Amino acid sequence: MIGTMIGSRNTCTSCFGNGRCAQCDGSGINSRLKENQSKCRSCSGTGVCPVCNGTGAWMVPPPEIIDLGFSELGPLDK
Repeated sequence: MIGTMIGSRNTCTSCFGNGRCAQCDGSGINSRLKENQSKCRSCSGTGVCPVCNGTGAWMVPPPEIIDLGFSELGPLDK
């Protein structure tokens, strides 16, 4: 399950609604000392949750409209 419903808002389950990166707690610094990279790998050093882009909410993408090829009228539709 990607989001949980709290009130009328889908709360991001990665940051639990606070908008900060869960891996570095919003610092942007890599907390794994065995790695040479100084920036957090999850948020690329921004400190912002990469799942919800810092909004704290997980938004459901709109459904894709698929053309089924029935745009022309058939003989019974006239």
